[in-house]
Amino acid sequence: YCFHSSLLIQGNMETVVKRHRDDNGPAAMHELHDRLADLKKDFENLKTSSDALDHLLALQERLRAIDSKRIDGKFVFENKVPPGQADLVHLIEECYGIAYEIRTGMRFMEQELSAIRAGLMWIELKEPKPTWTLLAPWQDRLQHVSEKLSADGKYVDESKNEIPPGQAKLFELLNVCYALKHQIALKIEGKAGYKPPQSDFYTN
Repeated sequence: YCFHSSLLIQGNMETVVKRHRDDNGPAAMHELHDRLADLKKDFENLKTSSDALDHLLALQERLRAIDSKRIDGKFVFENKVPPGQADLVHLIEECYGIAYEIRTGMRFMEQELSAIRAGLMWIELKEPKPTWTLLAPWQDRLQHVSEKLSADGKYVDESKNEIPPGQAKLFELLNVCYALKHQIALKIEGKAGYKPPQSDFYTN
């Protein structure tokens, strides 16, 4: 009896929810709300992921694809602009906010510096005659990371306005990247002082 009653109550609640959704906008709008809610969960899961950088771009593209469907800031369903879109806009803004938090987080900075180091090492070891054009994009990315440092030489997590612990590896990577960039610049200019790459120093 109790089991039957619980099923009956659950069924009635689902009917009420469905009727409420039908009375408050087209089904497509509610489907979009569910998609955005799921997308937000995916973004939140990335915050604790060790390979967030590998998956962030794909989620951002999904978010931009949804956001691009807005006309004058609003979604159009069945050639109409139904009311009650505040939740949709709020979810979109939250997704963008989480994406920004991931991009500016220390984990992201570490992954970005590792990628920069790999790119600079490739130039140093594989390019006998590197050029400024080849170096420029890596130099720009390195500069972007450096700008995240505060005046006293510490990384500040903008989302929390605090200095997170465990920054030794971050600054070790930063120093290696600048050392690589300096050596490549000397090689490009053909100046004295260029030293052949020391693999132990660059990979430790």
